[in-house]
Amino acid sequence: MSAMGRLPQVTNDEVGTLTTNVNRVLDDLESLTAGAQAVARGDLSVAIVGAGELPDAFRSMVEQLHEVVLQIRETSIGLATAASEIHAATSEQERAADRQSAGMRSLGQVMTRWRAPPRRSRVRPRACSRTPRAR
Repeated sequence: MSAMGRLPQVTNDEVGTLTTNVNRVLDDLESLTAGAQAVARGDLSVAIVGAGELPDAFRSMVEQLHEVVLQIRETSIGLATAASEIHAATSEQERAADRQSAGMRSLGQVMTRWRAPPRRSRVRPRACSRTPRAR
C-alpha cells in the first residue's frame, strides 16, 4: 500500500474532493494492513483505528482471536492440572501394586515352607533303659 503513494490534489472541485477521499481510503487501508501484519506476528494488542465496516470487522476479529487465546490458555492449565493428578494417582497405584506384590511373594514363601515335608533327623534315638515301675 505504501508503495502506491498518494495522489496530489491539484484542484478544489469535485476531482479534488475525489482525490482527497481516495487518499483517505488508501490511508485507512494502509492502517488496516499494518494492523493485520501485527496480528499475523502474534500481536493481539494492536489498536485498529478507523470508522466503517472493515475496521469494525478487524477489531472484532482481533477481539475474538484474543478470546480464543485466553480459552486455549485456560484449557492448557486445566489439562496440565489433570495430567498432574493422573500422574499422582498412577504413582500411588504403582506403589500399592508393589506392596501387594511383595506381600504375595512373602505369602508364597510361607506357603512353600508350610507345604515342605518335615526334615528327618539322621540321629538315631538311643535305647532307653527301662526301670521297673514302682507299684
